[in-house]
Amino acid sequence: RKVVGPVVDSAPFPPRFGMGGKSTHTVSKCAPGSVAHQLLLALVLTSAFTAACAPRADELPRFQTWDSAGVTIVESAAPAWSEGEGWRASAEPWLDIGTWEGEDPYLLGNVMGATVAPDGTIIIGNGLDCTVRYFDRNGTFLRSAGGLGEGPEEFQRILGLFRMGEEVFIREYPHSSVKVFSAEGEFLREEFGIQSREYPFAQAFGAFSDGSLLMLDDAPGQGRVGPFRENVTVLRVSGEAEADSLTTLPWADWVRYSSGWTGFQKPEFSLSISIHQDLIFYSWPERFEIVALNGSGEMVRKIRRSWIPEAVEGEYEDAERERIQSGYGGIGGPPEFLKTISEGMVFHDFHPAHHGIVVDLEGHFWVRRPVPGRTAVSFGSFEAGDEPTDWDVFEPEGVWLGTVQTRAGLQVLEIGADYILGLRLDEFDVEYVQLYGLQRG
Repeated sequence: RKVVGPVVDSAPFPPRFGMGGKSTHTVSKCAPGSVAHQLLLALVLTSAFTAACAPRADELPRFQTWDSAGVTIVESAAPAWSEGEGWRASAEPWLDIGTWEGEDPYLLGNVMGATVAPDGTIIIGNGLDCTVRYFDRNGTFLRSAGGLGEGPEEFQRILGLFRMGEEVFIREYPHSSVKVFSAEGEFLREEFGIQSREYPFAQAFGAFSDGSLLMLDDAPGQGRVGPFRENVTVLRVSGEAEADSLTTLPWADWVRYSSGWTGFQKPEFSLSISIHQDLIFYSWPERFEIVALNGSGEMVRKIRRSWIPEAVEGEYEDAERERIQSGYGGIGGPPEFLKTISEGMVFHDFHPAHHGIVVDLEGHFWVRRPVPGRTAVSFGSFEAGDEPTDWDVFEPEGVWLGTVQTRAGLQVLEIGADYILGLRLDEFDVEYVQLYGLQRG
């Protein structure tokens, strides 16, 4: 594939962290002199005149901005970076935290998130033993917090991790409970530890500057057998646990089988959502569009890129059915059950516009390009395969800059000013949290 913009090179950057559809057109025949012939001739002449007056492709604007009912729309037709310009991610990691044997602090399992604190400390939510682990900028273990248990500083289960400033928020089970630690590992408080009858499945996904939380309630739908779309309620929850419903969005497309088992429709369509500087950004991959909402749930911006849908072909459907029948993908059961599942699969007409978005700490949008046939896992953050992942990068105002590649199999957890923090698995499924260099400009 041709990549517009930079690709990963072979040398790491000097480390800051101290480590050295085919279209078929049918034209009717028209007899010369007939009315139809005259109309056709006029159409040809008009088209020729229009083409002569139209600007050349290299004169077309790369992007356009306009206002529509108070919503700013930014649409890009081509990247701003020229060939050879743009940003680059290092081919090798600056830091590599993890091991398959050795000291316990470096043995990672079921990592549920990670972040880099302002002082360079790497903080990891380790789901296997429900600990929050702290490492210095050289990757040396410092301390751990939390642990498995029911105490005020402990967790029954870690579901996710995010940071705002010097505070680290840990999503845990039950879903609406959030525990907050300092960047130094001190337990600060527990928030929103309630089970709302109206939103019993609400989970925190980020924080606003006033301390309120962005939460999503994705209550599983109950209904008849067949395809269905599950929606999610977007909430802003205050420190007094008062929930303000902002909007409802599509969450994922599922199919329910007569056996009671539920799985994704294929290819997978799922919501990608993030928060940055009190703006909520989301995208449903039915089109290439990122929508920005303010803290009150009002739409303020749409970011678009030119995109041509790619049809789902029979070869893809056959491969997915064969994958299910072979038992790959975590679906267990006797051959008869797997055959029933594969025969009842529901497919979309085209592949998604992307496999998820990530908003970096500088406010840029990273939109992961889909590769038909590769598996999207974890709602837009990880993609299996041996090829690097392409990301279309947009500036905060919405202009498409170009493309950056990240290492194959890297689950991107956070992107900072000069780094990309991610999770990789080796051939033995041993987990490693890795920090890669990012050169901008």
